[in-house]
Amino acid sequence: MGSAAAVAAVAVVTGLAAAPAVHASPYATGALRWAPCDGRADPGAECAALSVPVDWADPDGPRLDLAVARRKAADPGARVGSMVFGPGGPGDSGVERVVSGISRFSPEVRRRFDVVSFDPRGVGGSNPVTCSGDLLAERPSPELKTQADFDATLAYNRRLRADCRALTGPVFDHLDTGQTVRDLDALRAALGERELTFHGSSYGTLLGAQYAETYPRRVRAMVLESVMDHGVATARGFLRAGAVAAEDSFREFVKWCDGAPDCALHGRDVRAVRQGLLARAGRGELEDPAQPGTSLSSSDLVNKIAFRRLHRADHAGLATAIAGMDASGPRPASPVRAAPLPAATPVFCSDWHLPVRDHRAYASLVA
Repeated sequence: MGSAAAVAAVAVVTGLAAAPAVHASPYATGALRWAPCDGRADPGAECAALSVPVDWADPDGPRLDLAVARRKAADPGARVGSMVFGPGGPGDSGVERVVSGISRFSPEVRRRFDVVSFDPRGVGGSNPVTCSGDLLAERPSPELKTQADFDATLAYNRRLRADCRALTGPVFDHLDTGQTVRDLDALRAALGERELTFHGSSYGTLLGAQYAETYPRRVRAMVLESVMDHGVATARGFLRAGAVAAEDSFREFVKWCDGAPDCALHGRDVRAVRQGLLARAGRGELEDPAQPGTSLSSSDLVNKIAFRRLHRADHAGLATAIAGMDASGPRPASPVRAAPLPAATPVFCSDWHLPVRDHRAYASLVA
């Protein structure tokens, strides 16, 4: 989900739109027309489009096409049916996951199931959220030091929301998981499945859990890993849950490094090295290894370097990255600007209401 600073700085103004409970998905197109995926070198995947309403509460209104992809069961004689993979993020492309390979699933699963996924509305090939590049480049740092920084960020967020809403079109107001649950049920019906077999990871668990709550009699089997609790009602509760998991992962990394002679930081105080890098990043003196000549902010050090590698349990890679940055000479202090806001942030903001009232509350959350 990102650093506490990044999440705490988001002003969320919309809540979850509950999905109406219905017993069919009559407003989606029928059979999917599968064809080789355009421009894809891998012939093993097929792609299709599923037309659904922009707003399921207005089924006769505007529509959008959801991008869908599948890999057919390796053993047609043993095929059970379709298994839908719910992508995480928010903002991950399920189509890309299917097209680029589905190694996360065992050979037995791939032998018996068509593995299907899709780009959720607002993502990838499904009417992606679009924002002005120039405005994204103006994004303030999430490291807010004063009430004036806090106020400026709120003002920027309002400008950005209006800009993205205008450029994205009507779907921008209907990006919540309640709508995507209806999309998922339409996909189930279009696949010809009486019941849904589903695997959700990370943010995808929100989709699976809410589908099961909405359509409890339409679930054949469901796996939810790295579960998110949508019942968390406060920013502090949300951040605490993430911080506990991140701290546990970091402790495991330190423990591994202490016992692994091949760790690039073996024999060193890993926590002290980390603190030193954070201090250098906060002063604008740490170079971004991916963009030589530019400074790496402390939030990007957490999110782009540590979080991603801990998420994959890539302990060796994280140790090597930290050691390399620690050995690099300090670059002259320069202003640090955070990376552009991911365009999928409106999806997160559509699902959660986690207000932060002022800079004092923000600083408390970051601490």
